[in-house]
Amino acid sequence: MKSPHQCGSVFSSTAASGLNMKVSFQQEDKARAQKLQEARLNSKRINQANLESRKGNDSFHQETTYQNKLMVKAARLDNYNKLCFLSN
Repeated sequence: MKSPHQCGSVFSSTAASGLNMKVSFQQEDKARAQKLQEARLNSKRINQANLESRKGNDSFHQETTYQNKLMVKAARLDNYNKLCFLSN
């Protein structure tokens, strides 16, 4: 038969083992939650960078279109002035 001291050590080791398991699950859950949060942040950063890039491209496209329109207007005015000069 086991002595009371031996039974206590078995119980305390089982309790400690159960506590270690609970703590390890909590640590795993915390690590998983942290990884999920980091993934969300990375996704938001990538999305923000894509939006800024698209905004820059749209801005460049608008500016280029505006410059082209100005060039066409200037060419038309120049042609008009030449025609007026030739008719005089």
